Amino acid sequence: MKCPRCGTRMDPVAKSCEECGARVALNLRRLFDELNYQFWDGRVPRCRVRRRDLHGLKGKCVFARREIWIDKTLSEPEEVRRVLLHEMCHARIGGRRHGERFSAELQHLFEMGELWASSHQTLYDDPTNVIKGGGIREFMREWVFGSSDHVSWEKARVRVARNFGLSVRELYARYPSARRDWYLFQRKTVRDAERDARLWGASKGGSSERIS
Repeated sequence: MKCPRCGTRMDPVAKSCEECGARVALNLRRLFDELNYQFWDGRVPRCRVRRRDLHGLKGKCVFARREIWIDKTLSEPEEVRRVLLHEMCHARIGGRRHGERFSAELQHLFEMGELWASSHQTLYDDPTNVIKGGGIREFMREWVFGSSDHVSWEKARVRVARNFGLSVRELYARYPSARRDWYLFQRKTVRDAERDARLWGASKGGSSERIS
């Protein structure tokens, strides 16, 4: 991409132009096109890249709609770039889930200099590594604690499973306590909110007594 002020060639994820200092907003459509030609010679099917509230997910490829969604809370350009590349791997193989073909795309990125792709490849080659390392549990915990919405497990389990390249049945087989942990996290969130409300009420009461 080029700087809109001086025309200097810029890195697609740069926040400002090194030549003139102009700040530049991240253009996801342009970033998609540049990454597509840089890593795949333009062979990834064209997708519209949109910002969405993904409730704990960083990105999602909705290939049936030719769309890639990036969580709107992501602010660091380099992280947005990595997430977009990850979802473009899905788009490159027709929206399929994590598996051998997806792993091959990560290997391709690694060979092209994207070192982070190697750790992703190791993770998704064996989803049990995610569970052994507490990844799924941590993902659920952060989702519940970071969201104001009360999502039922029946809805959440599909998103949790897809995020790790599993079917719901595979999720249960590898993580039998997933449903129990989900509701434990939700109950803890409610208890914490009630505790904070009591502390806030006690603080206000104490303040009024001192004032009077």
